[in-house]
This record gives sequence, C-alpha cells and structure tokens, in this order.
Amino acid sequence: MKFFTRDKHSSGLYFAEWEKGYLQFWSEWAQIFNPKGYNWITFTLFVFEIDYDKMMHENLGIDIGLLGFRLRFHQLVRKNKKGEEIEKRTLEMEKKIKKKKKK
Repeated sequence: MKFFTRDKHSSGLYFAEWEKGYLQFWSEWAQIFNPKGYNWITFTLFVFEIDYDKMMHENLGIDIGLLGFRLRFHQLVRKNKKGEEIEKRTLEMEKKIKKKKKK
C-alpha cells in the first residue's frame, strides 16, 4: 500500500493506493485562479455519487464533493472478459505508439 502520491496526469493526490483501489483527493480551485491552464473549468458545489461500472471490469466508485474539494473512493470488485480485452488492445496500441516515436 502506498500513501500520499501524486497523480501523474492532474493535480490530484492519492491519500492511499492499494492493489485493487485507491482513495483520491483533489481541488478544483486551481482552475478558477488559472483558467488559461485548463481546457475546461469544472467547479462542484455539492456532489454525492455512487457508480458501479461493469464495462472495464467491475468497479465500485464513490465520489463526494463540496465547494470545489473532491474525494473519490475506487475499488476493483472483479475482473471480466471485456475489461481484459480492452487492456490487451490498449497495451498493443501503446506499443505501436512507442515504435512510431522511436522512428
């Protein structure tokens, strides 16, 4: 289990990451104060959302947001065949992209 790691693609902070899930925190306030640095601006006054995704494996997600601060719990429940197919195709595409970049 890892604690307090940064998201590589955003300003999010992972409070905790474990083999099949994570607890993540981020602030939307940076978008308000630096709007030119973002493609779009999202600001959440209040949100409470629970979703159960069955496309890319089966995942449970709980999102809570209040006044621009967000907290997300995510847990892989079980893998499925469709998710494995998507993962395989994604890896194949990443390999092709890397080969093109080397040329």
